[in-house]
Amino acid sequence: MDTRKLGKNGPAVPALGLGCMGMTGIYGEPNEPESIATIHRAIDLGVNLIVTSDAYGAGANEELVGRAIKGRRNRVLLATKFGNMGLSGFKLPKAFRGDIPATCRRPAMRL
Repeated sequence: MDTRKLGKNGPAVPALGLGCMGMTGIYGEPNEPESIATIHRAIDLGVNLIVTSDAYGAGANEELVGRAIKGRRNRVLLATKFGNMGLSGFKLPKAFRGDIPATCRRPAMRL
C-alpha cells in the first residue's frame, strides 16, 4: 500500500485512510457491530489513519471509534475534526461552538 508522510517530520500513513462519518447515522441507520468490524478490518489491513469528528452524531462517532480502537490504539493515528458541532443542525451551548477560541483549548475526550 502506498504511504504518505504527514508534514516534514510526521508519521507515515497509507494513501487511503478510513473516514468514519457514515458510522453513526449520517447516511442511514447506524450499525455499531458492523462499524466496529469495519474499523478492525481496516486496521488489520494496515490502514492506520482513522478520521472522525465531534460533528458526527454530536460526539457519538468519536465514542464509537474509541470503543473500536480500544486495545489497538498503538496501531492507529487518530484524527478528529473539532469545533464544528453546530453544523449538524444542533442547538448547542456557546461553549461548544467552533467559532470561539475556547473550543480549541477544551480538554480532549480520553479514549
